[in-house]
Amino acid sequence: MTAKSDRIKKLLDDGDLQEAFRQVEDAIHRGWAGTPPTQLEDQREWHRRLFTLKSVKENLYRAIEDGKLEDFRALEKERPGFLGDIQTWRKNRQRNSG
Repeated sequence: MTAKSDRIKKLLDDGDLQEAFRQVEDAIHRGWAGTPPTQLEDQREWHRRLFTLKSVKENLYRAIEDGKLEDFRALEKERPGFLGDIQTWRKNRQRNSG
């Protein structure tokens, strides 16, 4: 993974950060649940807060996946093709036949 995705993974694996995310999410749910049905704009605001929190987490996880994808692509560039490295095969064939 990239250095950035490694740092993000360490952050997300940290129990204190996971607990902080849970506490914020719980507080948002309590605020939303405690808002009277007549206060639609307040309910929308709680919903926006919840959406924002989930968006932050999704972006962090996406950065980790992007780092994994970057590693995969770099590794694929280093590997010979599905049928092998034709140029190497031809050179070896010419050496062995000549």
